[in-house]
This record gives sequence, structure tokens and C-alpha cells, in this order.
Amino acid sequence: MEKVFQNGKTVISVIVDGRPLATPFISEKSQAVLYAWLPAQNGAQAIVQVLTGKRNPSGKLPVTVLKDKGKIIRDCYSSIARPSKQLVGFVRVS
Repeated sequence: MEKVFQNGKTVISVIVDGRPLATPFISEKSQAVLYAWLPAQNGAQAIVQVLTGKRNPSGKLPVTVLKDKGKIIRDCYSSIARPSKQLVGFVRVS
């Protein structure tokens, strides 16, 4: 990526990943960042439509994309990956 940014041209970064990543170098150097998540079969077409201005996506994400990995609060994210010991065997009674 460093060589791409050294060209002095406008760079729009497209990040394809299944979880939010802290990418401070890319975020600072890119003129725009498009987070495509895991776009499936029509993903390439959708990305092109966004980049060419044919579509203007809007909405709110259910996650926070951090600017730096140092901003992660470990206690909040550790329970997402693994169920809490307190919830194992939990049964809801109506």
C-alpha cells in the first residue's frame, strides 16, 4: 500500500472483510474508504456502482469501525466471540 500512496494520485480504498478492522494508515492516506464487508455474488457490481456514483448507499452500521486498534475495549469484545459463563444453560421462561 505504501507504494500505491507514493504515486501522488487519488486513492480510494475498498476494504473487504467480515469484521471491522482498525486501518489507521489506509484511513489517513486514502481520500475515501469503502467498507464492503463480505459482498457475495453481486458484490463486485455493487462496489462498482458505488464507486462510479450510480448508487449512494446510506444507513447505519451495527458496529463501530475504529481508527486505531488501541481504542478497542477488551471487556466489551471478549464476550461477543465467546458466550459468557453466566449465560451457559440459560433458559427463558415465558
